[in-house]
Amino acid sequence: RDQAHLDDRRDDVEQQVVEEGRDAARAAIDVAGHGAGLAIEGSIVLADEIAKNDTPQAAFKAYRDRRFDRCSYIVDKSLEICRGQLGKGPPVDNAKATAEMFEIVAEPI
Repeated sequence: RDQAHLDDRRDDVEQQVVEEGRDAARAAIDVAGHGAGLAIEGSIVLADEIAKNDTPQAAFKAYRDRRFDRCSYIVDKSLEICRGQLGKGPPVDNAKATAEMFEIVAEPI
């Protein structure tokens, strides 16, 4: 991916978190079992960053920096699974892809 695309996605995430009060950094397919876990993790990370930073802007930036790559990976893998199931992409071994996603979210954040 090019850096401009990632920067645009990061700006969108920050705007939606700040203005709409929601965690726009995560969007997983429901059958993968990651949505609730990412939501809980997001609230813990956000609380941690608010406690560690002097301003809301700094807390949101730190939150985004900690979560973006992890959540982006889950979103991208979810899209691969969806596209494969819909015949709009190559077939995906769902069990393998889901197991790989669980390995990523099991890592410390």
